Amino acid sequence: MPEPLVDPALDDADRQRVLDADNRLLAAASLFRHPELQSRLDALVEQAARTTGFPLAMVSIVLHRTQRYLAQFGAPPDLDSSRTTDRCVSFCQHVVGTAAPFLVEDALETPGLRRELTELYGVRAYFGVPLHVDGQTVGALCIVDLQPRTITPALQASVTAIAELVDELFHRTTTQARRSRELTGIAVRPAFSELRNILCRVSLGTGLLEAALADLRGGQELLAAAARGELSTDQLGRNAAVLGEGALAIGDARELLSEHAHEIDLAARTLVAIEQAVAPQQGGTTTIHQVIQAALLNSESETRMIGGVTVEPFDLQLSLESEPSEAIAALTTTIDLLARRLPPADRPPIRIRIAATDPNIEVTIRTPPLAAEAEHALQHQLGGLLEVVNGITASFASDGVTLHFRSADALAEPLF
Repeated sequence: MPEPLVDPALDDADRQRVLDADNRLLAAASLFRHPELQSRLDALVEQAARTTGFPLAMVSIVLHRTQRYLAQFGAPPDLDSSRTTDRCVSFCQHVVGTAAPFLVEDALETPGLRRELTELYGVRAYFGVPLHVDGQTVGALCIVDLQPRTITPALQASVTAIAELVDELFHRTTTQARRSRELTGIAVRPAFSELRNILCRVSLGTGLLEAALADLRGGQELLAAAARGELSTDQLGRNAAVLGEGALAIGDARELLSEHAHEIDLAARTLVAIEQAVAPQQGGTTTIHQVIQAALLNSESETRMIGGVTVEPFDLQLSLESEPSEAIAALTTTIDLLARRLPPADRPPIRIRIAATDPNIEVTIRTPPLAAEAEHALQHQLGGLLEVVNGITASFASDGVTLHFRSADALAEPLF
């Protein structure tokens, strides 16, 4: 066990540099994205307090100016409400600044220790153990008493063991979050590329439409002058070619407007598909048809290069129990990872078959056989990503992947 720090003034400048390091602050702040940690941490700090006999226990995350308590047991009402104290007066800053346990048996007898927490809350004894995220020391699991205490090696070992459980919980949570972001990132990255291409075509089309309208101006001005009686029939006839070109320009503008409308509609549908893949939805039933439709839109730029995707006929009423955004991201990512391992083709090399196999809906994505090395790499990458998705599993073969989605009990109405 590391030797506890007993001099809070030790290496103060170095400690401040550690506390204010960008990577450490980013790792610490990332924990606040996970409200689901609360109940597990509350149980662990209660365990720390009851095991050691200390009246207060906390998981403290040390930030730039404050320390925030992700969990606490036994704190007074005001501290329970704010869950915050100034970093500069905290004891946990010493744990983080030195990446080592910090021990105070009597705050009134410890030279150089700030007294604010003793004056405000009566803190006398403290023991804190470092907590980590991605190799950064982000905070401390600490126990506090309002009376001086002898902090024995056995008591230190008890707190350290619980801190290891907190570290493990942080690791699982942040690893899952990274994989979830990676899964979503793979799923929507091609769609954003496609959206950029669509907007470039819309921009080009706008310029061409402007040019077509400019072709009309000469004819418009001639007709306006004739309407005002400023031109004779002969004068108007001499400009028949201009009027004829104007008529052709009207046809050009109509065609460009039609293409414009198609591109804008495609951009709108692509944006919806991206939103469906990244934004969790509350309640409702999602059909497998909606998932397939969004996944294919998100995958279009990847799959177009290899010939596209064909989907065999299936029951449009089949609906999923899975979170729609997770289902879309899982299917899109599977299609994209397969597409990247296939050479360009003259015909669609990816075929999708959907079947209901109680209690699951199986979506099988078939391709030409993959080399053994490519199949192994796909299993490793996709299997790791899908670990974070609830209710979706994958099975692998040399000619593709089958995703198993939990089927919902209720059936949605057919979309068409």
